Amino acid sequence: LNDLGVVNFHELKLRLEDVMIEDNILCLAYVKSNVLGYRYEHRADRNKAIMTGKAWMLTQFINLKGEIIKTAQVQLNVDLRKNWNDTYIPASVLKNAISVKNMTGKGFVCLYQDDSKKNLVFYDLKGNQTWERRISEEGKIEHFKTSDHDVYVMMQKELARNKYQYTVYSYNADDNTVYQKYMLKDKKGNDLLPLGFENDPISGKPDISGLIYNPKFRKYRKRDEGLKIRKGMYGGVFNVELTGHKKGEMKEQFTYWYDDSKGDVTNKGYFSSGAGYITPNKSFRDFNGNTYYTGSVIKSRVRGRNIGGGLFVYGLTGLLLGAGTGNPALGIGYTGICMAFGHYREFPTGNALIMKMDTTGKVKYENTLPINGSKETGDYNFWSGTYCFTVVSPEDKLTYLVMSDDKAYVIYSVEQKKVVRTIRRDDAGKSVMVLPAKEGSVIVITRNMKERYTVMSIEAV
Repeated sequence: LNDLGVVNFHELKLRLEDVMIEDNILCLAYVKSNVLGYRYEHRADRNKAIMTGKAWMLTQFINLKGEIIKTAQVQLNVDLRKNWNDTYIPASVLKNAISVKNMTGKGFVCLYQDDSKKNLVFYDLKGNQTWERRISEEGKIEHFKTSDHDVYVMMQKELARNKYQYTVYSYNADDNTVYQKYMLKDKKGNDLLPLGFENDPISGKPDISGLIYNPKFRKYRKRDEGLKIRKGMYGGVFNVELTGHKKGEMKEQFTYWYDDSKGDVTNKGYFSSGAGYITPNKSFRDFNGNTYYTGSVIKSRVRGRNIGGGLFVYGLTGLLLGAGTGNPALGIGYTGICMAFGHYREFPTGNALIMKMDTTGKVKYENTLPINGSKETGDYNFWSGTYCFTVVSPEDKLTYLVMSDDKAYVIYSVEQKKVVRTIRRDDAGKSVMVLPAKEGSVIVITRNMKERYTVMSIEAV
């Protein structure tokens, strides 16, 4: 691609959404509009333009000579007034950004969601649109991928606060056939939480892995995720390889601990050898059929400042209530009830953990990495895991896990069971970012904010 040269674009206002390559053809997907990103001198002119304006999904197909061999457009149904900006096309214009996947030897599939529909559009390698399908099923798009001649879309529906149902819908790219949907449940009817949806490195078939919701757990509406994990919200792990399109054709593997503690894992998912829990982060498969799950040490401690704050606020309110009603006992009772139901614990995270499920379904602690999980704050706290992805080397049959916190990126060799490389995020005042690249490699982006330059390099792990 370094020899691609200069490509001349005639469109003035575009928002690049995704890029994919197949058989030496690049497919670039944009949002295009004749209103968004334009400045108008008078409000009346802007209002008129918004009333008659439009937006499209624009796809361009470019060969390695830099020639645009085909351009295609699909009109989008979006709220131009709500998303109007006089400088650029905002990301909020679509409910789900355009994603492009390649189909080996066939072409490309685009998926997007505007204000009225979720839509799949297929193009051949000449840029010709061969079919289009609207996804009528309700829910949020969670994953989108391709394998062989099939297209897979995973949808998410909320069952209760912080508990979801996932369903995979699949389509044949040759004739637009709709296959039987696959609902993510185990043989006991328990819902599953997918953490990984990738192609198996050996078979090339889609592979889903993650956690099994504990059917005995009923406190999904609790606000602290760390507390729910410690109380046993997850009751096991699973792996499903989509080797076919019917329920009986799937290779399913389920391991439970909520009924019967196995080895060094308790019935609430605590691994004593790793001093931590499997937490919702990333799962993946290696070249030997093993499935790996990343987790974290979750600690528990009482927040003294919260106890003091609760005593002050509830005590003062109780005092005023007792004085206002002439009944001191009412104020004391109010303070006692509020303190009893207060939340005084926090669950900070420690180092990242790796657990492995082998081909027989046995789960064990594998290793600990010097990476700390992050904690989001808002109306409640929850463990958000760490930024991570995998890189595979088919030639060497090696799998690498790349994880990071606010200090460094750690590259861990799954087969060798060791950290093979550490890349600091701050290199002598320069900001460093690591992204996935081609097989066995990563993209290292170094930004020098002081001298205003950026260096990108593709490096072997």
